[in-house]
Amino acid sequence: MKKREEIPVCDTWNLADILPSDEAWEDLFHETERSLSGYKNFEGHLAQSGEMLFSCLKFDEEVSLKIETLFVYGKQKSDEDTGNARYQGLSSKARALSYQAAGLSSYIVPEILTISEELLKEYREAVPELNRYNRTFEVILKKKAHTLPAAMEALLAGSMEATSGSSEIFNMFNNADVKFPEIKDENGNTVKISHGNYVALMEKQDREVRKSAFYGLYGVYKQFGNTLAATFSSNVKKSAFYATARNYPSARAHSLSENEVSEEVYDNLIKAVRDGLPYLHQYVALRKKALGVETLHMYDLYVPMVSREERTISFEEAKNMVLEGLKPLGDHYLSLLKEGFNHRWIDVYENEGKRSGAYSWGVYGVHPYVLLNFNGTLDSVFTLAHEMGHALHSWFSDKKPDLCRCGL
Repeated sequence: MKKREEIPVCDTWNLADILPSDEAWEDLFHETERSLSGYKNFEGHLAQSGEMLFSCLKFDEEVSLKIETLFVYGKQKSDEDTGNARYQGLSSKARALSYQAAGLSSYIVPEILTISEELLKEYREAVPELNRYNRTFEVILKKKAHTLPAAMEALLAGSMEATSGSSEIFNMFNNADVKFPEIKDENGNTVKISHGNYVALMEKQDREVRKSAFYGLYGVYKQFGNTLAATFSSNVKKSAFYATARNYPSARAHSLSENEVSEEVYDNLIKAVRDGLPYLHQYVALRKKALGVETLHMYDLYVPMVSREERTISFEEAKNMVLEGLKPLGDHYLSLLKEGFNHRWIDVYENEGKRSGAYSWGVYGVHPYVLLNFNGTLDSVFTLAHEMGHALHSWFSDKKPDLCRCGL
């Protein structure tokens, strides 16, 4: 496993497109921290005029974008090596600043809800710039029944930092602290299990290799079963607390509401899965027969059912495969893909302490980024296509001029 500094620069993302340096991060942090006092200028005055309402929303939008820039830069630097204390600190400071801003701005939604729809309509006609926040107003009105008085909103906002511990604890445990054992591969070579190579080990034709990898990885998690269960329990209690505080019937209803998804959609998805279980059972029986095993275990679910020559796909090959597969989307789409491939939007390979998995993320006004842990498998190629799909979705969305970036 290479250390971060051993990874070639060309295989890493270029976060200087967000901020040129850590020093620039510190300057922006202090500038943003000083600006938070500006929230006091609007408190208690939003219903006075359309101009006052617009000025407040514009100010909040500007602060939100600065905090987003600070947080994304700090978090992505931390994700490069979750054991790096400096970037843990930047991420933590940005998160704390966001909670501080949330507390200071918590009066905005309750005050907007005191404005009648008729008066709000008059304000939007008198100040056309307010119409850029139409989506914001729509979301606020939908949540009217779950919005608390300003003082209680401030109290809830202030509690966020104290209740975010469970996810942070698991992130540090899973990416920085947990160490997996070494096993022997099909050729007798010693291989250390990692988040990045686990799926590749699960695809090995040699069943003993798969079994060793499976028990090697999950055996470590089992050692910390009580700790992980307590961490998860804390997260469940946090969700239940906020659902109750906001007058939702359940944590599920609260969580789905945040994404404007009805519980009916959720239930229909569960029903569709259950209705399809007979087909899954048929597939499992077929896989069991194809592999020639009496009992099908979890470590038998990823290996190809037919023997094939193992192939390692280089990242260059992977990019070409993705470009070829996405030709039907047109030249403009392909040109953006190439831009991402050639201008360091992607952090490609696993290194010691790097966050596991994959994601697409970024800051409004800057191109999106993609984190991978590419290991040369076909699954990694699919992951590249998947995450770049998210990235270009974000790119096109950000280019839409009437989208509101307000932090409400």
